[in-house]
Amino acid sequence: GPLSLPVGIFFLVVFGFWALYRFVDWLNDTYEVTTRAVIHTEKKLF
Repeated sequence: GPLSLPVGIFFLVVFGFWALYRFVDWLNDTYEVTTRAVIHTEKKLF
C-alpha cells in the first residue's frame, strides 16, 4: 500500500540508529587479561 515505503524507511532508520548505538557501546568496552582473570569493563554512552 501507500504506507509501506515510509514505514519501511522508518524501521530501517530506527534499526540503523540502534545498530550504531550497539557498535559504539561495544567500542567503549575494554577487556583486561591478567594471569589470574579476564576483567571486562563496560562503559555506557549515556
